[in-house]
Amino acid sequence: MKTKKSKSVYTIAQLAEAAGVFGSNPVLVKAALVTAGQETYTEEDARKVIEMFKQKEVK
Repeated sequence: MKTKKSKSVYTIAQLAEAAGVFGSNPVLVKAALVTAGQETYTEEDARKVIEMFKQKEVK
């Protein structure tokens, strides 16, 4: 029987401090995550949000 491993959840501030993990800078990480509207993220979810944010067209 497999047990699910719970994924760690991080605040926006914690993820912004670790911006290098996402190949980005803290300002971009914070902007992307705040814009997405959640207060906490798993690393996987944060990575998806940040990548989508980077791909957005600038108007």
